[in-house]
Amino acid sequence: MTSAPITYIEIPSRSLTASKAFFKQTFGWLYKDLNSDYCYITNAGIPCAFYRTQKITQAGVLLVLQVSQLETAQANVIAAGGQIIKPIFNFPGGHRFHFTDVSGNEMAVWAARQNVEGNHDGGQMR
Repeated sequence: MTSAPITYIEIPSRSLTASKAFFKQTFGWLYKDLNSDYCYITNAGIPCAFYRTQKITQAGVLLVLQVSQLETAQANVIAAGGQIIKPIFNFPGGHRFHFTDVSGNEMAVWAARQNVEGNHDGGQMR
């Protein structure tokens, strides 16, 4: 059996305008609008898009974003109108927090552990 890699992610949004503003302010994401209900995210690391819907579910897949400055990312989420639902905590690969975006999607942000000299120890998301 061959593997089937994840090649695209679609993120639900109650308001494309609000979602685009939130993620641009928080993570610097840029967009290309396809139509009024769908837009590509052009610089998120893997191909993905927002699609407009009123149905947002909490259970299921958790998208995890990687940053180098976790505290800054958490402050950016709050400043952009997101809600922190799990403040920064340790896990085997480093540190992370969970938040909900302006549409209510739960996501997480992580950063690798740093050693005493401030260098990343190469921690991997697990």
